Amino acid sequence: MKPGEALASTCAERAGSGAFREAMAAWERYAAIVLEIRTRAQLTRAGVDAASASKQLALRQLTAHFTRAIASGAPEWIAAGTYQTGLAQWYYGMFLRDVQLPPDLTEAQRDAARRGSAQQAQAYFDLALKTWTALVAKAATDKFENEWVSRARAALGGEGIPPREVVR
Repeated sequence: MKPGEALASTCAERAGSGAFREAMAAWERYAAIVLEIRTRAQLTRAGVDAASASKQLALRQLTAHFTRAIASGAPEWIAAGTYQTGLAQWYYGMFLRDVQLPPDLTEAQRDAARRGSAQQAQAYFDLALKTWTALVAKAATDKFENEWVSRARAALGGEGIPPREVVR
């Protein structure tokens, strides 16, 4: 490796690592945000959007940090940022799936709300699977393997991630 290449590699490593650490510093806060619909009146598009705003903002911020880690060009951080982007999408699906509904709904209203919530969640679960599939494919094409590729492969098999379906 030439001196300039070594310096570029070191810079990429630091940039990727820093962006990834910034995202992970906010991970627990992101994961803990729940979707709570307190009243029947909130069961509208506008009400759900308002109740989801903080999680949406946190998802955008995490994704921006992970994207910076990926853009560093350092292989470890490309894989780490891609895996965690998929996991953030998966967690957003769980956020929608696990909506807390008002206690005064009828069983039919509750079932309809849960079906709608599950349908919206499915789009995020699918996006996460697509993200992990792309990472595994890139690793195969570029002939590299690391902990993040292994995690993505496991996630595609349903391992190491929270279940898609609610366990009641």
